Amino acid sequence: MSLEEQKEQFEEALQKLEKNIEEFAVKYNSLKKENTELKTELTDFRHQNAELNKEKLEKETELNELKVQFDKIKNTMIISEKERQTLKNRISEILERIEVHLS
Repeated sequence: MSLEEQKEQFEEALQKLEKNIEEFAVKYNSLKKENTELKTELTDFRHQNAELNKEKLEKETELNELKVQFDKIKNTMIISEKERQTLKNRISEILERIEVHLS
């Protein structure tokens, strides 16, 4: 192989290498851009997750407050039912006395 042929092969190989380097740089830049976009998206998701966790905590707090209110109402109803039963018994006793006196 002559020096001229070797020079030509070397230049062809050099051109291929330059082309491969350019393609690699394009792919690298594309991946770098995609990585940046994914990092931004991940940050957005983290913010959304934090907001959702905050809302969840607020809803859980609200639910617990409602449970406490419900228990208070339920206890009031139980007391009211006991008072109603006591009053009913007293009324029955009074009615019995009235019947006895009327008889």
